[in-house]
Amino acid sequence: MVNNIKKLKEDNHLNLLAGTLRDFFCCKIEMSINSEANCTNQRKVLSNNKIRYCIKYKDLIINIDLTRNKIGDDYSDIDLYELLFFQINSNYLNNSFQSFDFNLIKSTLSKYLSSEKLTENKIQYAIDYFDRLRTTSFEGQYFSTAMILTTSNLNKEQEEIESNYGKGILSGLNKKNQKSLFDVIDRRFWFLISGEQSYYVCNSNLRITRVLAVDDTASGSYANNLMLFKTLRNDDILFRVHNEKEYSIISNRKEFVFLENKWKYRNYDYVYSLLNESIYGSYDSIIESLMYFIFYCSKNSISSIIWFPKDFELVEAKNSVLKSKNRFLIKTSPNQIKIDDKINRNILIRFLSSDGVTVFDSKGFLKYYGCIVDLETSSIDEIIGTGEVATQILASNGVAIKVSQDGTIKLFIDKNKIEI
Repeated sequence: MVNNIKKLKEDNHLNLLAGTLRDFFCCKIEMSINSEANCTNQRKVLSNNKIRYCIKYKDLIINIDLTRNKIGDDYSDIDLYELLFFQINSNYLNNSFQSFDFNLIKSTLSKYLSSEKLTENKIQYAIDYFDRLRTTSFEGQYFSTAMILTTSNLNKEQEEIESNYGKGILSGLNKKNQKSLFDVIDRRFWFLISGEQSYYVCNSNLRITRVLAVDDTASGSYANNLMLFKTLRNDDILFRVHNEKEYSIISNRKEFVFLENKWKYRNYDYVYSLLNESIYGSYDSIIESLMYFIFYCSKNSISSIIWFPKDFELVEAKNSVLKSKNRFLIKTSPNQIKIDDKINRNILIRFLSSDGVTVFDSKGFLKYYGCIVDLETSSIDEIIGTGEVATQILASNGVAIKVSQDGTIKLFIDKNKIEI
């Protein structure tokens, strides 16, 4: 046993596994090695912020602890956790340590998203197809595109189909333009669909036979438009290429993002609950709109810092953490810019794209933009970027969000950092 423990600790596959899990779940990973006593492969809740899974390897038990805000209270993801750790356990039994990189997540997702009609092999083929599509260019330029994979009967009457797919138009492709995922990638074919207001629709035989055009002004929620939450049915899966660095898979309000050779999992109900509980006095449309802008910036490589102060008197005080405050409209204007007003969407994206902090009150009104934070007020001694230091300073009063150009999103609540 002692030799097995020594060998296991010296083996780099544990570090590889920890890194894969940390990137995927955006949480802290701790591992310990024990004897076989008290082994269980089931989820064990250590606290509301920590859970444990146990993996058997020879005569040893590897305890894997995951720490993240409210992870112990959230059971909505339990099927995904159970399946992933079952896959990890299988890899140990088969000595497949080389599969602890992003391929571990890909094989797990193939099982997790599969159904009677959409088998594991079909899902894995679609994932591989979109990975190739991500690095495909048209006339020298990378492009976005998307496809909905469905088990619905697409031969139903048009009226019934439209009721399934929300406010949009579902049209049949000319037979000679229909494509199979088993065909060689047709660059022009995929370039024609943006993945924003238009989507190909693929049946369970992996054949694309329809085009869906969506009215992005029909839904009251920006997040619903961006992620098609109201459009997708329970078994539908949205595959979307955002750019040459990123593609994602969306199903049941959950997104699996492949960004720069790493898989990341996002449960939008979890993100919504975090923001809703933390931004005091806000309401649904504010949170939904905030989520839209956060993920828009992430998916479009826009670096931004957003702040919702808890106590606005501290923002206006002479000793405010802001060294500069820029107001766009006159203070007495009756038509102030509001985060959930669709008419202001483009101008808000420009504000968020500019240097400095964008400040909103709890009702969603834009108060300041392009603000500079006084970094001398920080007591942080770790080596991090100035943007993250600024965001942590702001989080001492409310909620601050840092979106990095590489797509990383960090939510700071009362100085607690949560990556999403």
